Amino acid sequence: MILDEKEIDDLIIAQADDDTAWENPIFVDRKSSRIYKKGEKLMEITINLPEDVANVFLANGESLEREILEATALEGYRTGILSHAQVGRMLNLNRFEVDEFFKNHDVTLNYTIEDLEADRQTLDKLFSK
Repeated sequence: MILDEKEIDDLIIAQADDDTAWENPIFVDRKSSRIYKKGEKLMEITINLPEDVANVFLANGESLEREILEATALEGYRTGILSHAQVGRMLNLNRFEVDEFFKNHDVTLNYTIEDLEADRQTLDKLFSK
């Protein structure tokens, strides 16, 4: 879930008077407005790029961090290192947004015959009731 600064502030203010809000805190990264679950461990990675190379990534107006994160997620999925769900967690996207992200980058889903059969069996169970 991505929130803008006002939404983050409103959420914090709304929970300030609610004592139960302190039981399950949320953590907010102000730079990306991403909300993290308690206990989720994140690793911050720093890379060094020549300025002209960094400017290539910046040319389209996106953040350099996001461009590199998306490129890493795409390559990880294409090579089978990352799962669909892991890409979603990396990019803070839901399942459908990940599908759209892959479609926009011409990435074929890693969906096997076995996956199709498992989905078919699940649907059979759901609709046989």
